[in-house]
Amino acid sequence: MTGDVGRRPFMHESTRRELAALNIEFRARQLQVFRSHLARSIRLASPLLVDACTPQELDEAIWRVKPYEHWPHGPDARVTLRGWSAKSRRYDRERVAAVNRVTGERFEVMDQLVVRIGRNAAHMMFRIGELSIITREGGGVLSLPRGLQPAEREGLVGATLDMTVEHPILMGRPYSIIEATRPPSSDMTLLKFVAPPVEWRVPWARPWEVPF
Repeated sequence: MTGDVGRRPFMHESTRRELAALNIEFRARQLQVFRSHLARSIRLASPLLVDACTPQELDEAIWRVKPYEHWPHGPDARVTLRGWSAKSRRYDRERVAAVNRVTGERFEVMDQLVVRIGRNAAHMMFRIGELSIITREGGGVLSLPRGLQPAEREGLVGATLDMTVEHPILMGRPYSIIEATRPPSSDMTLLKFVAPPVEWRVPWARPWEVPF
C-alpha cells in the first residue's frame, strides 16, 4: 500500500482528451462571462490613461484582457499596452522624455504602460525610467525618484502635476497635488493627486460603434 502513495490514478487517453476539451470550453465560457461583466460594470476611465495612448491602442489592449484562473477572486485584471521589449526599443527616439521640473532631471524615453481594470473604471500603471504614475479612483499617485525636503514637498501641495513633471499627458491638465510625502527610509517622493475620471466604455459595450 505504501508504494501507491503519491501515484496518479490511471487515466485513459480518451479521458485526457475530454478533460482538455472541457477546460477549453470552460475558459471560453469564462471569457464570455468576464466580458459581459466588464460591459455592465466599466463606465469610467482615468483621463491620464486616455491621454497616454491612442483610442485604437487602448481598445486593442482591452480586447486582450483575460480573467485570471480563479476570477472573480484574485487581483484586478491587467494587460501590458506598452512594455520594455525589443520591439518597443525600436521606437525610443519617437517618444518624448519626461522632465522633473524640480531638479531638471530628464527621464528615459523608454516607457511602460499597463492597463488595470478596476471595480468600475480602467486605470493605468505608467513608468518612465524610475518615475511612475499609478492611477486610482478619483486620482492617483506619482512617484518621483528623489526624496524632496519638507519645504519642497509643502510647496508642491496645491500645485498641478505639470509644475513638477513635464510630460505630454500632464501638460495643461488641472491635476492638483493634494499630498506630498516621503516614505521612511526611502529616497523618493510620493505625490497624491486628483484627476476625476471620464466616461468610457469597453469596445464591445459601445452601441454607437459598429463591431469590426
